[in-house]
Amino acid sequence: MAAEQLLRRHPGTFLPARVTPGVAVSAEYLERLGPKDSDVPFQSAGATGASVDVTFKKRPFGILRYQPGQGGKGAMAMEIIPKSRYPGDPQGQAFSSGVKSG
Repeated sequence: MAAEQLLRRHPGTFLPARVTPGVAVSAEYLERLGPKDSDVPFQSAGATGASVDVTFKKRPFGILRYQPGQGGKGAMAMEIIPKSRYPGDPQGQAFSSGVKSG
């Protein structure tokens, strides 16, 4: 599915900087990182849980997929790497900082 089709099916979807409308991306890419049918639009002002402000020191930081809030305000991590493999693991930064999926 091309990025244009993705935007038509899921308006307001965030596309990473390297994916621009009109550029074809693989089905595997969309399967892994694209919006899921179970994703529900949310407003950051209506969040019920505690918010977590995190500053990451290096990349990759362990957030596999996130969903922006309506109007581009806030974001929710939808999938993270659920463990830190060793002390200082860059892919475990989100987990170690207390970020939770959904």
